[in-house]
Amino acid sequence: AEYSFSTSAKVSPILKAEAEYILWKRHKEAEKAYKQAANICKKAERALGQDGRNLKKLADKLTKVNQGKYTRLKKW
Repeated sequence: AEYSFSTSAKVSPILKAEAEYILWKRHKEAEKAYKQAANICKKAERALGQDGRNLKKLADKLTKVNQGKYTRLKKW
């Protein structure tokens, strides 16, 4: 949204320029913080996905070990 000052208000051009500069600076700071938060979120999602895949691999290995153990016991 564009911020504008009312034309009926008597505001010094210097004060108006300073206020616009401060708003722009805060906008840029907020944009930077949002990007940092988005990057952290993406990294966390990737880590969670990687952990999920690793957990599935581990579960598959445990299943194979258990199946092998029971197969060996049946042979005895």
